[in-house]
Amino acid sequence: MTQNQLEDRILELARMALDEPWADVQGCATVLAKEIIQSFYNPSTQVAVIWSIEDVQGLASELSDEQAMEVLEDAKNHHDASVGMNWDVLEYYVERSVINAEAAAELISGTSILHNITDDTALIAGGDINKLEVAA
Repeated sequence: MTQNQLEDRILELARMALDEPWADVQGCATVLAKEIIQSFYNPSTQVAVIWSIEDVQGLASELSDEQAMEVLEDAKNHHDASVGMNWDVLEYYVERSVINAEAAAELISGTSILHNITDDTALIAGGDINKLEVAA
């Protein structure tokens, strides 16, 4: 499906949802979502692995939905593509987020920072943040 075809289909479904009293708005939205996904993702030639805020909160239940999403964004934007996303990588970014939050709280409160915050070039070794080796 081309971008123009997708835009036309979006308008068609939106008009149907607005103009027809019998139209099922949620049904139209579901159809639209499926068509958008299918226009970018072809399960017969591609695979996709989805990580959610629930995965993050399974590692750190104290994180809010917003904080968990920040962890996912951080992991997505900074993970080592040769390693990929996995539970060890996600755990590292959860721990990094918690450490950064604690460090920020210490800065705000005026106390000294005792944490060693690693940079984005860290390599995961067994998923333990204490075993991180920093690459040059």
